[in-house]
Amino acid sequence: METSYFGQVTCLEVTQMKRIIAILFAICLTVTQLPAFAGETTATSEKDLCLLYSEMCANRALTIQEKIAKLNREIAKGTQVYTKAELQRLQDKLEEAEKLLDNLLYGPGLNMRGHGRR
Repeated sequence: METSYFGQVTCLEVTQMKRIIAILFAICLTVTQLPAFAGETTATSEKDLCLLYSEMCANRALTIQEKIAKLNREIAKGTQVYTKAELQRLQDKLEEAEKLLDNLLYGPGLNMRGHGRR
C-alpha cells in the first residue's frame, strides 16, 4: 500500500512548518508596511539639497530672483530643518546671489540700497 506524499507528519516537521509560516508572515507584513514608512517626511527630506550642496537638482535653472526667494524660504525653516552650519551656507549663498543681482542692476561696486562700494 502506498502512502501519499503528505502521509504522516512528525511533530518536529509541524514545528518547522509553523516556524517557516511565521517567518513568511512577518516578511509579508514588513514588505507591505514599507510604502507607509517611505511617505514619512524627515528633516533631511525637507532640506533643499540643490540649494545647499548642488545635489539632486532638476534640469531647470532658476532666475536670480527665484533663487533669492527660495533661499529666503529655506533660511526661514531655521534649525528645525537645517544645522547652523547649513544655515550659514545658505546665508552665504543668499548674500552671493544678492550681490550678483546688485551688480547686474546697478553695476559693479553698488548695492541695491545705493550705498556705494562694498
